[in-house]
Amino acid sequence: MATMDEIEKAIIENWNHLGTGILDPYWADDATYDAGGPARGSHYEGKAAIKAAGARAIGQMFKIEKVTIHRVIRGKDAIVVQVRPEGTSRKTGRPYANELCYIYTVKDGKLVHQYEYLDTISSARACGDMPYPS
Repeated sequence: MATMDEIEKAIIENWNHLGTGILDPYWADDATYDAGGPARGSHYEGKAAIKAAGARAIGQMFKIEKVTIHRVIRGKDAIVVQVRPEGTSRKTGRPYANELCYIYTVKDGKLVHQYEYLDTISSARACGDMPYPS
């Protein structure tokens, strides 16, 4: 069973290395992930589905060149991370930058839920799904 310190460190390292599997041992088998905030509503169940969703975002949607971690806030059973990934859309080649907030819920030394809030308009513009400001 991992401590909150170990999980927090792993989350930060995961962001610094763009999701290269660092969090894999920390996920509960039945963990869930609600991605995209209320506007998109994607829901993933199980650690394999969570890992695939992250790989898809990095491997198919965006080429992330820089991640800035603005803050990490830790509570009794959750870790909140505010990050700014920057790069380009793999679909359009347009610049991409977003402000994301992740809430990681921890129970019995495992990550059991990840909730993502982000600027969905920024993502849609970078991917060509909305007009891009000139």
